[in-house]
Amino acid sequence: MKKLLLIAGLLAGSVMFANAQILTKSPDKRVTHQLKALQKNLNLDAAQAEKINTILLARANKVDSLRANTTDDKKTNRQAIKVLMQTSEEQVNAVLTADQQKHTRN
Repeated sequence: MKKLLLIAGLLAGSVMFANAQILTKSPDKRVTHQLKALQKNLNLDAAQAEKINTILLARANKVDSLRANTTDDKKTNRQAIKVLMQTSEEQVNAVLTADQQKHTRN
């Protein structure tokens, strides 16, 4: 039983560490990672990749500035990030074809 708890604790710790590494990456690196995943899953062409890269990079920079802003209320910042995420998702969907949009919903 103790071994099982130890293994579960180590697994949870490694997952949290991996997530922390992703969050501490620069906006450029996070966007590159996201774009690679989108290209793999949706077979984006070069024009789509360029437009989506611009959208995601702008979003990442704005989210980072909101997270760094400690003077405003955290709830207000979270709401602003939520709106920003929704807006950027709509912008990305506008770049995608109908078939690609179906794949993003699944």
